[in-house]
Amino acid sequence: MCFFNASGTQKLHLLVIGKSKNPRALKNIMIQALPVSYTNQKNSYMNKDIFKQWFFDEFGPKVEKHLEEKELPRQALLLIDNAPSHLEVEDLKSGNIKAMFLPANVTSLIQPMDQGVINDLKLK
Repeated sequence: MCFFNASGTQKLHLLVIGKSKNPRALKNIMIQALPVSYTNQKNSYMNKDIFKQWFFDEFGPKVEKHLEEKELPRQALLLIDNAPSHLEVEDLKSGNIKAMFLPANVTSLIQPMDQGVINDLKLK
């Protein structure tokens, strides 16, 4: 999963979901030292538990810190698609940080990550 703010001034580490808790390809590497957030799940797909943990443990605190450093109002809105792995927006609130779903069936047209960002990332 990728994240950045509209101006591109804040980028969070990629969230990588793998099948194995300790992947063989990373046998002699400390996962915590990688420039990604890694978690594992049986089928390596996003689920509600992983998304909830990311939102409250990664997204919320890092956005708060960024806003504080930039001396901006402590409020933010996370725009997400309506994937089944996302919680209801009522459950995605951390202080003045909230989430809102994009309209149905327009994600591929208006979501910035679907406008080539993810594809370019995969190519690199």
